[in-house]
Amino acid sequence: MCSSIFGPINTVFGYLLKFCCTISGGYYILALFFFTLIMQILLFPLGIKQQKSSIKMAKVKPKEMLIREKYSGRTDRVTQQKMNMEIQELYRNEGTSMFGGCLPLLLQLPIIIILWSVIQQPLTYTSKGNVDVTAQYNTAAMILDGAIASIDDSGLLNTDEPKTDETSEAVSGEISQTGTPADVSAEQRDKLKQIRDSYVGLIKSFGGSDECVYSNGRYKPDYISADNANYNENSRAEFSLVQFIIYNYRYQLIKELEENGVSQEIIAKNMPESLDFGDEVKASLPDFTYLGGSETLLDTPKNKGFSLLLLIPLVIFLTSVLSYVVNQKLSPMASANPNGAGGGFLLKWGLPLFSTYLAWATFPAAVGMYWIYRTVLQMGQTFLLSKMYPVPVVTEAELEEYKKQMKAKKKKTITIEVDEDDTSYDHLAVKKQTGESSGAAGSDTDSSSGYDMLKADNSDVKSKVDWAPLKEDDDKKKD
Repeated sequence: MCSSIFGPINTVFGYLLKFCCTISGGYYILALFFFTLIMQILLFPLGIKQQKSSIKMAKVKPKEMLIREKYSGRTDRVTQQKMNMEIQELYRNEGTSMFGGCLPLLLQLPIIIILWSVIQQPLTYTSKGNVDVTAQYNTAAMILDGAIASIDDSGLLNTDEPKTDETSEAVSGEISQTGTPADVSAEQRDKLKQIRDSYVGLIKSFGGSDECVYSNGRYKPDYISADNANYNENSRAEFSLVQFIIYNYRYQLIKELEENGVSQEIIAKNMPESLDFGDEVKASLPDFTYLGGSETLLDTPKNKGFSLLLLIPLVIFLTSVLSYVVNQKLSPMASANPNGAGGGFLLKWGLPLFSTYLAWATFPAAVGMYWIYRTVLQMGQTFLLSKMYPVPVVTEAELEEYKKQMKAKKKKTITIEVDEDDTSYDHLAVKKQTGESSGAAGSDTDSSSGYDMLKADNSDVKSKVDWAPLKEDDDKKKD
């Protein structure tokens, strides 16, 4: 489902990665840099939008803190609702939104997902020209199947009595195995069985069927065919497939079989010279090596032990921590709130440590390099935007002026005309201050109660509230 949604977009991004491989001279480590740089440039308008939104937030933030300070110590629901309403009104009057900077961040998430799916398919999106990926999966599966056939035909896994020439010929065809099962130790059988199981597992990782087919007198796993190219369900296997090609696993398989007692004749029969990847396919791939070593950017650092690939997760940790420090120093929101929000330890140390672990144990080194490039370029963008759109400074005078405006706000008074003998609204009457005189025209003062009472027949008062018929009047009309 996911691949069908992002498929067309992946193709566009894939052509971009191919272009980057071309301009980098076929060096994958440089292609990833150009790829990340182009994407950062394309996303730069979103960065500008986010910076402007953050600047507006930074200008409003001190005023928001004054409102919160005004209601500090009061946690009842009514007070909290009133505080939130004042904060929302503040942002509305300032022409900004509390969530204005979230949209650019949300738009980057699907882009990162697309980039990840493109990077994890190096054969599809880095090779020169249009390589038939299905054919390469087929070739890899048939090489593995030939290695499995060599182990089976050798008879070294057979625990029965030594075979006669007739049965041996039935097992291995025209070529007979020089040794017999009686000459094979239990330890050697176990090792060959483990090797055979690993070959079967690798075929399955390429998308091979779990079902077996009967061919040449034996059952064997059904390798991928052009009519059954279900490897698309596991496109990440392209890392393994490309490693199969660039590390020349065919030669390593042959060497492993010979070291464990399988004769060269049987290997040559099941894995002929013609069963290999074409020279044009090998030449179409970029240089995946890393710092001139034997490791490639398709390897996972954990699987290579102590090697130069360990530099990648280490640099990821250092750049992630540095990125946090730069953002705290240059980010508009961080400048507006120097005390910082909660979770600073998690953001500064926790997330970098988690990213470092993933880069070491889970992801191929190519993904780690992309993350390093993106972090460094993001820091550069943060610095550039801070110069283009500097953070405004809210002065103490401006804050004092805003405090005066808050104090100057008066409560609204709503006047309702009622009969003088109607006491149902007395609880809403406005109480006079001590010594205050109600010298206003058209009003009476009840000195004993201390309330301002408005005459119902006062013609000077223009009320916008129409008289409502009493319930008794309605009942009389009905009668």
